[in-house]
Amino acid sequence: MGCSNSGATEREVLIDGERCGIMSGHAYGLNDVIDIWDGPEGSKDRNNHRLLRVRNPWGRVEWNGPWSDYSEEIEEHKKMILKYVAELEDDEKFELQADDGTFLIDY
Repeated sequence: MGCSNSGATEREVLIDGERCGIMSGHAYGLNDVIDIWDGPEGSKDRNNHRLLRVRNPWGRVEWNGPWSDYSEEIEEHKKMILKYVAELEDDEKFELQADDGTFLIDY
């Protein structure tokens, strides 16, 4: 599957005047849909975080908002995300903080 951000030319999208790492007029590979849960099972305080694993075919330029490589969300849920990565097939594995074009983004 794939996804894109509409636009006539490839340029970085700004959110509230800040660069976000997403390019307009550019296609991305949608590699996986992930659910990350936090909190004790059965608890009312348990949250489900729905994420997409996306890859920029350029192999660089990545999302830099929530759930990006160095975000608070990644740090808070690092154990669960590393467990997810470890369970992937070898050719699907990626490094969380590598500039390789692969990133997580919530939906």
